Amino acid sequence: MSGGEDTVVEQELKLLKQYHTVEVVYFQNYSGWKGAIQFLASIWNIYSVKKVREKIIEFKPDLVHIHNWHFALGPLVFREINNLDIPIVHTIHNYRLLCPSGILLNNGQLFTHSLHQKFPYRAVFKKVYRSSFF
Repeated sequence: MSGGEDTVVEQELKLLKQYHTVEVVYFQNYSGWKGAIQFLASIWNIYSVKKVREKIIEFKPDLVHIHNWHFALGPLVFREINNLDIPIVHTIHNYRLLCPSGILLNNGQLFTHSLHQKFPYRAVFKKVYRSSFF
């Protein structure tokens, strides 16, 4: 299912490809147990780092643009790209880093409890992410 973020990426690619050579590496967030494991491994996701590193070495980009890295890609990829001395543009399309709901809504109501906690316990117990604890 495509959302607003996917549309932005498609439009950006269409525009950039008119004047530049562009390569894309996609990552997919999973759901269920597979998604829970992916989430837990996301901080040190060496698979994603390896995939991005190989693409950068092969393609030799002037710039890397990352859209929402959480959680399939993981933050470690930023360090690797920096180590390769490639500039990074990062576009954030939602509030997922601050709250599991991603849109600060739960059941149609404003939900900002996660903004005031070190860990979003209330959001987890209310299952604001895909109606799941995981």
